[in-house]
Amino acid sequence: MKGYSSLRRSALAAATLGSATVLLASACASSGGASGTGTSVKTVVIGSINDFSGAQGPVGVDTGRGIEQLVAEVNAAGGIKSLGGAKIVVKKFDTQTNPDLGATEATQAVNAKVNIVIGGDVSDTVIAGTNVTARANIPWIDPGGSDSEITARGFNNVFQTLPNTSQAAQGYYDVMKTACEKFGCGAHPTMAVAVSDTSYGTALDAAFTALNTAGYFNIVTKVSYPDTTTDFSSIAARLASDNPDIIYNEGYPADGLSLAQDFATTVKTKAKVFLGVPLYQSLASQLGTKADGVLTYGAPSTLFAGMPAEFTTQNTIFQKKWGYPMSLAAVQGYVDAALAYQAFEQSGSTNGVKLAATLHRIQLTHAEGNLFPVNTLSFLPNGAMANPYLFEVQIQDGKAVGVFPLNIATAKLIAYR
Repeated sequence: MKGYSSLRRSALAAATLGSATVLLASACASSGGASGTGTSVKTVVIGSINDFSGAQGPVGVDTGRGIEQLVAEVNAAGGIKSLGGAKIVVKKFDTQTNPDLGATEATQAVNAKVNIVIGGDVSDTVIAGTNVTARANIPWIDPGGSDSEITARGFNNVFQTLPNTSQAAQGYYDVMKTACEKFGCGAHPTMAVAVSDTSYGTALDAAFTALNTAGYFNIVTKVSYPDTTTDFSSIAARLASDNPDIIYNEGYPADGLSLAQDFATTVKTKAKVFLGVPLYQSLASQLGTKADGVLTYGAPSTLFAGMPAEFTTQNTIFQKKWGYPMSLAAVQGYVDAALAYQAFEQSGSTNGVKLAATLHRIQLTHAEGNLFPVNTLSFLPNGAMANPYLFEVQIQDGKAVGVFPLNIATAKLIAYR
C-alpha cells in the first residue's frame, strides 16, 4: 500500500480543519507524459478537466471537490513519499458541458504539463479529450463518462471508475426486471424508451437492446432526442402515449429531471416503473412527494447499508465543509484522486507510461481511499472498472432511499404510479 493509510490517519484532523488546501498553481516540476523518473520533485500535477459550468456544472463542481478533499489530505500528510515529499497540484480546465471543448481543454492540459488527468462528465467530452492525452502518454482517469467506447479504442492509459454503458445497462435491466416482477407487470412488460442522441445515450441503448434480445421487455415506444433539448413535454407525452408498464430514460440527469417534472405536473402516465436517472437530491428538493416512485442512479451514501467506515469518515468531512453529503460525483472525484496518488506513490515516478502501468496493477483498498462497498477497486486490461457498483435509489415520501442492489437496500421498491 506504500504508506497512505498511516499518513491519512495523522493528517485527518488537519485536513478537516482546512490547514491543508488544494494547490492551484501553474508551476510543474516535470512534463506530463514523458519525463520525471527521479526520486525527488517538488510537485506533481493533476489536471482536473471537468464541466465546472453549464448544464452538468453541479456534477463537475462536485467531482472537483472530491479531488480537492483527497489532495488536501495527502499534502497535509507530507505529500508523495516516494517522490521526496512532492505535493500534489491541481489545475482546473472547464469544458463547460460542451463536448467540443474536450480536445481544446485537453490540449491546454498537455501544454500545462499535467501528469495525470481526472475528469469527464459527458462521454463525448472524454472521448475527444483522451484522443489528445493518450498521444501525449498522459493517463486519464474518467469519473463520469460511461460510454463503453472510451475504453474500447486500444488506449493503454485511459481508465473508467464508474460502470460503463454495458455494465450500467445490466444494472438498469436487473432493477427494472426486479420491480416488474414485484408489481405484476406480466410476462413481457411494455416499455417506452427515451434515448439521448449522444455517444452515451446510443451506447447505453445498444447495450440494453443486446441484453433484451430474448424480449423480456416489450419495447412499444422509442424516442430519440438531441442533447440540446430543454423542453421535454412532447417527449414525455410520446412516452406515455401507449400506456407502457415502464418508462426508461437513457439520458443525462437534467433530462431525467425534466421528464419527472412533466410526469408530475402535465403528462399523465400509468407506468408502474420510471427509471429516469436524475439527481435524486434535485428530485427530492424540487418535486417532493410528486417524485415518489422515481428510480434513479445513486451513490455510496447513508441511504444504503454496509458502507465502509472510510466512506463515513470522508462523507462527514465533506458535509462539514460544503453543507451537504457527498454526491456520486464527489465520491468518484475522491476515489479517482486516491488512484492517482497511489499511481505516483507506488511507481515513484511522474512518467506517464509508468503511471499507466501502475494504475493497471492497483488494488485500491478502503484504507487507501476506496469508498465503495467492495474490498478493492481495480481495472480490467482495457481500463474499464473490474468490479463496478451500480446503486439505485428511489424517492419515497418525498425522500431518497436505497433500494438496489437488494443486499444493501434500506427500503423496498414501490410502484411509480
